[in-house]
Amino acid sequence: MQIRYSKHLVLRIKMRGIPYELPRIVFKSPKHFYDNETDLNIAVLKTDFLGKRKNIMVAYRKNHYVLLITVHPLKENQLENRVKTGRWEEL
Repeated sequence: MQIRYSKHLVLRIKMRGIPYELPRIVFKSPKHFYDNETDLNIAVLKTDFLGKRKNIMVAYRKNHYVLLITVHPLKENQLENRVKTGRWEEL
């Protein structure tokens, strides 16, 4: 399936100093969630980022192609908290 980057994602990559291919790598992670608040799918991958091991999330929509919408590192325990509160449901 074709993977496209939104303009917003490209801007966030530049602003946050994220390697250009990292969102695509994160999308291929086995960890995927549905965000009940934003109505988006989320992929999460723990990887090296700026000298630390961090969970990186990519929000996306999937129709005829995958549109990666935004990317950012998660804060400590943010993944667990979103699952615990029910905001993110594992797919």
